Amino acid sequence: MSGVAQRRSILNLQALPPLALFLLGLAIIWAPGRPAMVDISQHSAEIAMWRDLILGRSAWAADLRVDLATPYFLGYALALPLALVMTPLAAIKVVLTAAYAAFGLIGRAIGGELDAPASLDSYYFIPFFSVAWSYGMFPFLVAAPLGLGLIWASLRYARGGGAVRGLLVSVLGLATLLSHAFVFVFAMAVGAGLVAVSGRPLRRLIPMAWPFVAPSFVCLLLFFHATGSEAASVGHYGLRVHAGPAILRAGAILGGSFDAWSAPWSWSVGVGLYFLPFICGLRVAPKRGEAWIIAGALVAIIALTPLEIMEMWIYPRFSLFVLPAYAWLFARPSAPSSPLAAWLTPRIGLFAAILGGFGLIQHINEQRAFSREAQDFDGVLARAAPGRRALSLVYDQQSAIAVNPLVYLHFPQWYAVEKGGFVDLSFAEDPHEVVRFSHAPPPPYDDVKFEMTNHPSRPVDPARWSYIFVRGRIPPGIFAGCQPVQIAAEGSWRLLAPRPCPPK
Repeated sequence: MSGVAQRRSILNLQALPPLALFLLGLAIIWAPGRPAMVDISQHSAEIAMWRDLILGRSAWAADLRVDLATPYFLGYALALPLALVMTPLAAIKVVLTAAYAAFGLIGRAIGGELDAPASLDSYYFIPFFSVAWSYGMFPFLVAAPLGLGLIWASLRYARGGGAVRGLLVSVLGLATLLSHAFVFVFAMAVGAGLVAVSGRPLRRLIPMAWPFVAPSFVCLLLFFHATGSEAASVGHYGLRVHAGPAILRAGAILGGSFDAWSAPWSWSVGVGLYFLPFICGLRVAPKRGEAWIIAGALVAIIALTPLEIMEMWIYPRFSLFVLPAYAWLFARPSAPSSPLAAWLTPRIGLFAAILGGFGLIQHINEQRAFSREAQDFDGVLARAAPGRRALSLVYDQQSAIAVNPLVYLHFPQWYAVEKGGFVDLSFAEDPHEVVRFSHAPPPPYDDVKFEMTNHPSRPVDPARWSYIFVRGRIPPGIFAGCQPVQIAAEGSWRLLAPRPCPPK
């Protein structure tokens, strides 16, 4: 085989595994009807409420307002026009498809800038379906490729300078900020670090900081804007910081590239992907300062930040970036040391696709089984008339199929998405959302630990709602006044409705 033909053969071999993984990822996004993603129903409801407010057909317009000064803006803004011609969930899937493709392609572009092995391109298409996916963190997933784009632009700016490159850093910084503040802080810190290690003297480094000024200033404005609106939220959640067990940090690194980060198979596949480059003859480049800046920032987040602040998860979601940052540490292979190494090195992508594909196929099987299990909800949803107010009481949040222990936490929000109702508790109470309450949230928002329990801790009057979606056993004494009656039941779901109290 001639040298040109051999290079073409290797190139094709390296291009096919990432493409195969990307197609598996598309199946994960599009195959399930209602995916096993915790928050995705709430984000779909946000888009549905925003659409209905714009079209003037919202029954809840007096209670809601639109706040565009939020770091969640861009993901919703991309899905909103699509939701005018398709369902909000389909619109979200279109945006996630674009985000998934961009994440992998920009990961490859950064790898090219860092001279990383092309045989590790599969590593950029595996971790999109990690913890952030499992928990349905839609704004974070949209922000992830923008964060990578900001790192790529900062890398090029740090090397070559120039007004055009600097302007691109500023634009991508603003876009990342308007997608998710966590990704913005991470990518901005990395970008500033890349400029700092560019080898220029201090007197030249200071003027080069100008692309980071405008995004940082807008970030401060958004922070001060949110201070007043978050005051009630801080009082509601409590300014609680939870470190979490140390084993979760190891899980975020070793198994966090898959949503089943606590499952033994995810740890095994994760460890396999870490050892694979060494087995196949690749070596970490010790003098690759730029790649170490990225990896160091990521390790600092996972090692030092708390598990949650005000019930918002911090470091587990950053497992999305671990495999790409790991791949960027390696140098292109030198001359093979043995015939075995010569055979293995160009086939790393194939082996990575086999390992990563196993994890993605686990996703597909889980989503298919979950879709069948979740059909029980359709029976009670069909009995609920559209456009009413409902209460969600999901005491049993776990699925027999999905590995995520909170997968049903917000599931009744599909009534708001598909039938134009309003379900409490809603993300409209969250100060980061685009569509929010225009006044102080009504009871039971004042005494609910929202994210993890999602149900009231004091008795509530069922007459305030037309419907009550229930999963699990209702604790005694949760209803004040007359007990509601059951009007539908399917599998583990029940639909209750209030009844008039008999005269005393």
